[in-house]
Amino acid sequence: MSIINTIYPLKEVLRNRSHEVEELAKDAIEANPFYLPGFLLPWVEFFGDGHEQCLVWEDSSRRMHGMLPLMSDRRSPVPGVCFIDALKNEYLYQTVPLVRRGSEAKVVTSLAQVRKGSLRTVIGRKVLGIRILESGIDSPFFVELSTARMFDGVKGVTIFPTDRAVLRPGYSYEEHLTRTISKKHRKDAARKRSKLESELGGVLQFEVTIAPQEERIEEFLALEASGWKGRCGSAIKELPQVKAFFKAMSARMCNLCELHTLSVAGRPIAMMHVLRSGDAYFAYRLGVDERVHTHSPGALLLMEITRRMLDECKFSLFDSCATSSSELFRRQWSETRHLATCYMNLGSFVGGLVIEGMRVARAAHRLAKKVNVMQFDKSKECS
Repeated sequence: MSIINTIYPLKEVLRNRSHEVEELAKDAIEANPFYLPGFLLPWVEFFGDGHEQCLVWEDSSRRMHGMLPLMSDRRSPVPGVCFIDALKNEYLYQTVPLVRRGSEAKVVTSLAQVRKGSLRTVIGRKVLGIRILESGIDSPFFVELSTARMFDGVKGVTIFPTDRAVLRPGYSYEEHLTRTISKKHRKDAARKRSKLESELGGVLQFEVTIAPQEERIEEFLALEASGWKGRCGSAIKELPQVKAFFKAMSARMCNLCELHTLSVAGRPIAMMHVLRSGDAYFAYRLGVDERVHTHSPGALLLMEITRRMLDECKFSLFDSCATSSSELFRRQWSETRHLATCYMNLGSFVGGLVIEGMRVARAAHRLAKKVNVMQFDKSKECS
C-alpha cells in the first residue's frame, strides 16, 4: 500500500483528527509528547500565527501513518523562498515526526514527492527544504532518511548531531548508583539530606502527582520563580503568555502530565514538571527553593526520581530535555541520547548550496570555539 503526502492546516488536524493523532502516537517508532493534541492545541493558541501547516502521511483510506507540523521560516534572506521548519520554539523541545511503527520506509520514500510542489501550493513560497530540530538520530525514521540520500529519494540530507542525558531501564537503583555515582558523591548526598531534614525539622518526602490541578501548577510556578529564573526574567510565572500556555497545556495533557515533588515538613524544596508519551518520560521544567541551595535540592529530587523509575516503573526512556552542559543530569545519568538537526533538501540546487553553506558555517563555528578554548588554557598556563 502506497503512502502519499497531504498538507492540512494544523488546527484542522488537531481538532478534527485528534483521536487519530493520539492513536498514531501510541504506535509511533519514537515517542514525542510535544506533538500530541494536548500540547499542540495550546501551543498554537498562544504562540501560533494561524499559518501553521501539517504534513500528513496517509494511505488511500486516509489512515494516518505519520505527521509533522510545519511552520514557514520568515528569516529567509531570499524573497519568495524558504526552508520549512518543523514546529518548534523554546517551549517545544523535540520535533521528531510521529511515524507509525513499520511505516518508516514508505514515509521516507513518499517525501520524494514533496519536490513536485505540494508544499509550495499551500505556503505560497518556493520551498528549498525541511528542517527538523532535535530528533533521535538512531531512530528507524532517521536511519531510513540517511539511507535514502544514497538513492533517488529525498536528496541532500545533512545531519548536525548533538546529545543530551537520559535514563534507561535495565538495572536496579542500587546498580545504577554503583555504576554512575562515586562513593564520595553518594556520601555527600546522604550528608546533605540529613542536614536538610535537621534544619527544616522534618523527613524528606517524595511525591508524584498525576494530572495536577491548577493549585499544584501554581505552586510549581511560584517555586520556579523564586530562584534565578525569576531574577533574570525567564520564569514562566513572569511571562503572562507563557504562563497561560503552560497552565492550559498541563490541563489538556491530563494523565500525561506529572509533578514530581520533594518536600520537607510540607514545604516543597524541588519540583519537576514531567510530560509522558506512552512509556517515555520527558523532564519539561524544574524549580528549586534556592534558600536551601547549599543542600542541592535539585540533585536530591533527581535521585528520588531515578530510584522510583528504576525500581517501581516500567518505562523505555526518561529524557532530561537538557543541554549537554547540564551538570545536574550529567552527574547522575550517564547514558546519552543522540539527537540531530536535520536539513532535507527537496531536490533544489539552491537548497543544496544553502545546506552546504550551513554545514561549512557550523564547522567553522565549532573550530573557532575549539581555538578559543585552547588559547584560554594556554593563557592560564602562562599566568
